[in-house]
Amino acid sequence: MKQIIKKLVLAAVMAIAVICFIPQLSINARAEYYTEVVIETTDHKIGEFFAGHYFIGDPTLKLTKNDFKVISVKAGDKECDTSLISVDNAGSLWYQAGTMTQYTQDTIKNNDYGYKLKIKCSSGSIDSASFKAIIDGVTFTYEGNPSDNPCTISNLHNMGISDKYRGSLNSEDSVRYIYNSSSKTMDIFHKGTGSGEMKNINWPGNAIQQDADINTYKNDTTKIIIEDGVTTVGSYTFFGFKNVKEIEMSDDVTYIGIQAFSPNESSTTLSKVTLSKNLKTIGSACFRYNEGLNELDIPDSVETIENFAFSNCKSLKKAILPSKIKDIEEALFSECWALESIDIPDGAESIGEAVFDNCTMLKEVNLPNTLKKIDKNAFRKCTSLKELTIPDSVTDIFGLNEGDSFSAFPYITELVIKANPDTVGAEYVLQKSNLRLDISPATISGLKTEVYTGKAIVPDFKVSFGSKELTEGTDYDAKVANNIKVGTAVVDVTGKGKYAGSCYATFKIDKIDLSKAEVTGIEDKDFTGSPITQNIVVKLNGA
Repeated sequence: MKQIIKKLVLAAVMAIAVICFIPQLSINARAEYYTEVVIETTDHKIGEFFAGHYFIGDPTLKLTKNDFKVISVKAGDKECDTSLISVDNAGSLWYQAGTMTQYTQDTIKNNDYGYKLKIKCSSGSIDSASFKAIIDGVTFTYEGNPSDNPCTISNLHNMGISDKYRGSLNSEDSVRYIYNSSSKTMDIFHKGTGSGEMKNINWPGNAIQQDADINTYKNDTTKIIIEDGVTTVGSYTFFGFKNVKEIEMSDDVTYIGIQAFSPNESSTTLSKVTLSKNLKTIGSACFRYNEGLNELDIPDSVETIENFAFSNCKSLKKAILPSKIKDIEEALFSECWALESIDIPDGAESIGEAVFDNCTMLKEVNLPNTLKKIDKNAFRKCTSLKELTIPDSVTDIFGLNEGDSFSAFPYITELVIKANPDTVGAEYVLQKSNLRLDISPATISGLKTEVYTGKAIVPDFKVSFGSKELTEGTDYDAKVANNIKVGTAVVDVTGKGKYAGSCYATFKIDKIDLSKAEVTGIEDKDFTGSPITQNIVVKLNGA
C-alpha cells in the first residue's frame, strides 16, 4: 500500500494512563530493560504512520500478536535475546503520552508492507513501576525495578489524530478511510486481503460527511486515492469536496455511485481523473459541477453512465464514450460549454432529454445507425451546431407531429439536418420552423439527351424528395450550365425555404445527325473554267 507509507521524523512518546479508543499493541519485556526494540509487521498488513502512532484502522481489533515479529532488542549497546520479548496483545486502548528522545520508521527488504519500528529511550530514571509507551502504535510494558529502567518520562502532553483517521465506510467494516493533513490526501483502502464495497448512502453523506471535521475534509482535501481491494465508490462519498485536484482509482473499482465526486457547486480545481479500467457504472451527477475538468478518458468497460454524470463540466472539451453504452441518459453533458465534438458509439439506441442542453460550442455530433430515439431538448441551445445527420434507424424524435414548442432542437436557428427521404428524420425537419432539410438526397427526373440547337437548352425536369415533389421558386432555385455547346450540361438545384444545400443532375447535348437529312439544290452544270457553285438546301425533320 504505497500511498499510505509516509516518512516520519517526529518526537517519540511515553505514556500516562489516560485512555482513548485507538488500536494499540502491547509488548511484554520479561527480563531486561531495553533501550531499543525493532519489530516489523508480517503478511502485508496495512497501516499508517502519523504523529507517533502506527494506525491500522478504527478502534476495533484487527491485528493480533501473530501479525508482528521482534527483529532485534538492545539494552544500551548490548544485543539481547529476542525471545525475552513477546507480543502480549492487540487491543483498543490508547494512552495520552509524553516526549521521548528519538524514534524512526523505515521500510525494510524493499517491501512496502513491512515496517520496522525502532525505539530508543533516553537515560535516566522513571517514576512509575509499570507504564506503557506508545510509539507508532506499539505499546511496551516494562516490568521490574523502575529505578533500573533507562527511560525518563517528561513533558507529559495530550496527543491525538483528529485530522488523520476516521473509520469505516461499510457495514462489514472492511473498507476504511484515512486523511493525511500534510499531503491533504484522502485514502480509501480495504483492510487485509480480499475486496469489499463501499456502502451507498443518502445525501448529505456517509461517515466522512457526518464527521465533526467535515469542513476540514471538504475544504482541504486535494487528492483522493481509491486503493486496491475497494470495488465501489459509494454514493455521495466525496459530495461537496470542492478543492480536489486529482482522483486516482485502482482497477478493482467497478461502480461509482450517485454524486460521488460532485463538489455540489461550481469548482475549477479538478483537472486529472484516472478511472478504473474495469469500471462498469458511473452514477448520476457523479462529476457534476467540476468545471476545471477538460478531458476525460472513459474506459471501454463502462456499460452505464447515469443522468447528469458530467453536467456543468464547463471546461470539458473532449469525451470519448465507451462502445457498450446503449442509452445516453438525461442531461449527461448539459451545460458543458466547451464541448466541441462527440461521437455517439455504434450500438447506442437513445439520446435522452437535454443531453447536450446549452452546449454552445458543440459543432460536430456523429450519430450511429443503431440510434432509435432523440428525446426532449436533447440539443437545446446548441447554437454552434450547424449540421447534423439523423440516420434512417431513428423512429422517435420528441415533438414529432407537434408544434414548435415541442422539440429536441429548441433555440437553434438554421440548423441543417441531413436525412434520407421518407424517414422520420426528414418528416420531423419539415414540421419545425427552425430546422432546414438538406436537399442533397433529392431526385432530379425528366432529363433526356438533347440535340444541339446553337442556343441555350433549358430542359423540363422535376425535383422530388422521396414521395414529395418540390416546387421551383418555393423549395428550390435551379440553374442550367454548359447548355449551349455539344457535351454535358448540368442542372444545379439549390435548396430554398425549408430546404438547404444543393444537388445536381446532368444531361447530354448531342451533335446533329445528318444521315437522314434531305439535300436539294444540286444540279449538273457545264464547264466554265471558273468555280461552279450550287444552291444547296439541307432539310432535317422539316427544318
